Amino acid sequence: MGRWHPRRPLLRQRRPLAPRDFNANGFGVGEKGDKGRASFLAAKSGQKLTVKVNAAAYLNEEPDKYNGRLIKETRLDEKPYWHVERARIDNTRKVPVELIVNGYPVETKTDHC
Repeated sequence: MGRWHPRRPLLRQRRPLAPRDFNANGFGVGEKGDKGRASFLAAKSGQKLTVKVNAAAYLNEEPDKYNGRLIKETRLDEKPYWHVERARIDNTRKVPVELIVNGYPVETKTDHC
């Protein structure tokens, strides 16, 4: 199981995303949208959206190591390739959460783990 996921009451619980985990203008994941397509919000160009997400990441108090080296200091082409530890801000238990629109980050918030 990964170390980042929409916030859930029990960290080990697995279930699909629910509308309360991620929504835009109140339109949630999996809901039928434009022409009955699931998870499809037909927003007009320039339309303001209010996006809400419940996110959580699990980080130990001290940065994790892999093969004796801090994960954050390993090259990106070395294992572990993807690990939430790489997103840790300095030596805190905070990570950035980005809203990506059409492949571009449009807003970043910090989540305390």
